Amino acid sequence: MKYAHLEKNTNKLLGWYDKSIHSEIPTPNIEVDEKVWQEALSINANCYKDGEFIVKDFRTAEEIA
Repeated sequence: MKYAHLEKNTNKLLGWYDKSIHSEIPTPNIEVDEKVWQEALSINANCYKDGEFIVKDFRTAEEIA
């Protein structure tokens, strides 16, 4: 199993962890299976929303301009 470390208020994906590699898994996190992890990687997901990993633009209006 893999763990997605998420930012508390935004659900921004901060990193991936695996207990077979990492001795500590930061919180908050969610546990995902290999298939979900692979799908998230394939789309370069950066956010978890409504039960799925998505790509979200976190830039502010000022940063976009």
